[in-house]
Amino acid sequence: LLEDADTVTRVTWRHVLDDVTEEEVASTIRDLLPRTINRVQPVEGGFSLGISGLSSMFLRDWTLPESVKEEVANTLTQAVTDPDAPLPDRQSAAIVLGLKAEQFREEERHQAVNALLDVLTRPFEAHDTVRSIDDPLSMLRMNMGQEQDVIAAAAGALLRFFELIDDQQQRQRVIDEVGKLRASQVEPIGRSIA
Repeated sequence: LLEDADTVTRVTWRHVLDDVTEEEVASTIRDLLPRTINRVQPVEGGFSLGISGLSSMFLRDWTLPESVKEEVANTLTQAVTDPDAPLPDRQSAAIVLGLKAEQFREEERHQAVNALLDVLTRPFEAHDTVRSIDDPLSMLRMNMGQEQDVIAAAAGALLRFFELIDDQQQRQRVIDEVGKLRASQVEPIGRSIA
């Protein structure tokens, strides 16, 4: 059954069955991870955004091999703050960073915490092409996510990193920035910030 399944399903099940090598997992991550972050591309007369349908959430239950930890941290931290990335991609990147907090090395944790804090402390930037279109007069309505979805995911990820932060000044900064937020909605994937 698994031989005919798509790559994510096959490796996920083999991971669960403890029947996959670290090299296979690393190779799959290297192949799939770049395709999870879409970006706005300039085209003649405007901009284009392709949606791959693949999310970085595929990493949720996988143990990261040592050989790809740096690559995963770099890709996801860049995505979290990238104004050209769709908001759902940024949101899932933040969630996965939080889920993998304990698997990252100290340098990667520091990089992730700084990127997540940037989402909370800087004015939120997103290309117009990746924002939701809610014009009631428009025949085409698209839900591309909201700024609050990314901010909530970043705050949730920071809370997962909190116990792993050694720098007292950075710990206090996390407390201060998360403490400024108000819970305004519950995310549809069942995670919330209390």
